[in-house]
Amino acid sequence: IVAGQTATISAGRSLTLSSRALYADASQALTLVAPLVTLGNSLASAADHGQLFNEAATSGQGTVTVQALKTEFNNLLSLQGINKLDVQGMPVAGSSTPTAALAVALRSTDGNAASLDAQGDITVRAAQVYTESDSNYTINDAGHTVKFTQGDASLAKPLSAGGQLTINAQTIDQGGVLRAPFGRITLNADTIKIGRAHV
Repeated sequence: IVAGQTATISAGRSLTLSSRALYADASQALTLVAPLVTLGNSLASAADHGQLFNEAATSGQGTVTVQALKTEFNNLLSLQGINKLDVQGMPVAGSSTPTAALAVALRSTDGNAASLDAQGDITVRAAQVYTESDSNYTINDAGHTVKFTQGDASLAKPLSAGGQLTINAQTIDQGGVLRAPFGRITLNADTIKIGRAHV
């Protein structure tokens, strides 16, 4: 999927961009707004896509903003030409302050390894970020910062189990809520900042 110009795509219920790669041309800004936003390829197995596609994440000047009550990342997704991904909650009329999403779910629909690959800073503003059952999900963002903020540990834990979440980045700023019930979370970074975090 190519964002060739600055655009906002809105939907009243759900919005799905089913693609192995999301590319922003030049300094274009793409904003996705819906109660439920789903990103990544959900049409085939992650293993198959690893064989068929070679889209590596690339840096650039593009930006992607997701505004949703819940955002789902499915299987494999590479960000190309994008230097900033901001996942947040639905906008509030009359306010420019980003809100927190209720949840961000990371999923491998076939049980194989899945990943979000980026070459730019990632900010996730969400009450909780979690892996779905038996999902093995990795966020790869070498040389950049992955930040989690606005977490709410009082929120009910997700009905999932056995997931694995791995985050690889230069800096991980963990001020949110990361959950992998009965699973494993691994943070790999040169610098790990722990704020008001819950893991």
